[in-house]
Amino acid sequence: MTDQRGIGQRARGGHRWLLAAVCVWWAPALAAACVVNADCPLGEICVAAQCEVDVEADRDRDGVPDGSADTPRDTCPDLPNPDQDDLDRDGRGDACDVDDDGDGVQDAQDVCPRTYNPAQSDRDGDGVGDACEPDGDHDGVPDDLDNCPRAANPAQQNRDADRWGDACDPDQDPPPARPLDPDGDGVETGGADGDNCPEVYNPDQLDGDSDGLGDLCDPCPDRRNLYPPRNPITRWPSSLARVLPDTDGDGVPDGCTD
Repeated sequence: MTDQRGIGQRARGGHRWLLAAVCVWWAPALAAACVVNADCPLGEICVAAQCEVDVEADRDRDGVPDGSADTPRDTCPDLPNPDQDDLDRDGRGDACDVDDDGDGVQDAQDVCPRTYNPAQSDRDGDGVGDACEPDGDHDGVPDDLDNCPRAANPAQQNRDADRWGDACDPDQDPPPARPLDPDGDGVETGGADGDNCPEVYNPDQLDGDSDGLGDLCDPCPDRRNLYPPRNPITRWPSSLARVLPDTDGDGVPDGCTD
């Protein structure tokens, strides 16, 4: 017989034995496809242990959706990088890219991790590559203003006034020629009709004693003097005009005729 609990009872030889009927439900165990979102391919999230496509998934919670495998959006889906910076534009954001500048040298060993420099040139051996050092020759002049960025020349001398300083100029031209009109009075120096005061502005060229020196630069403007003839190179400079000594005290500078 069977009681209300579904337990069978039967008497045999004055003994009762109890048989418990046990019903076991069996179903095959299903392996979980994922535990967290990181277990799923790009563009999928973990839902009830299964990966499901979700184009709005944002596994690193940086505000930029992961996208999908075919159309990725977040350049570092597993590392927050809301700015999405990608220096070398290789699709891997700088926050998770081991070679930001894409020059083939990993950032940890790159002497210019943010500047493309596969040769890794570092002339001064200071650990900062030439390509990204602001003053490569350490002369105190930034490279973008230095007329010899690879040769120290703090004075920036440039005799021929070209783009290269004397310290690195392969073509050392002579200095520029002397201006034809240094005083800017409209009268050029040299020749029979040249400026009679080449360093003093005197467009009227007045020469009261007709000695070849203009009155404004002639130490003896009222008397002919014994100084060299008209020569823009050897004539008395304007700085000496009217300040020559007068050893005999006659009011006429030395060198002027009486």
